[in-house]
Amino acid sequence: MNISQSMGGQTYFDKQEQGVFIVREANGDLRVGNIAVGTAFGVNAEISTNAGEKIVAMIHTHPPSAGSDTRLPSNIFNHADGGPGDVADAARMMAGGAVDPGVLYYIVDRSGTYEYTWSGPEIRLIGSDIAHDSVRCG
Repeated sequence: MNISQSMGGQTYFDKQEQGVFIVREANGDLRVGNIAVGTAFGVNAEISTNAGEKIVAMIHTHPPSAGSDTRLPSNIFNHADGGPGDVADAARMMAGGAVDPGVLYYIVDRSGTYEYTWSGPEIRLIGSDIAHDSVRCG
């Protein structure tokens, strides 16, 4: 089982978002942070970066929500509790400096794992489902 499958299964069970950052270290290696558990409406994952390191991806889950397409990044128009959502959070983090310009985020729901760029419009089309592109580690 890979990290997105593990997080997705747990989110479906407990109805709480989970999230984790992936960082490219100065030597080129990738480092995965600790999985954070949030609420039904969001997760505050954190990771520290050292000199020369950049956040290159975030994986987070969307619990099932009646009437919502959980494959999509949340925004000011579709966020379940009226918050700013994924798109605004990504824009805020991009302005912070420790983020690679090509950073990606992956939304995991019961139907798949969807890939998006952090930069882009407020309203998005459904991203590519990469659930079958992953490899098993360990």
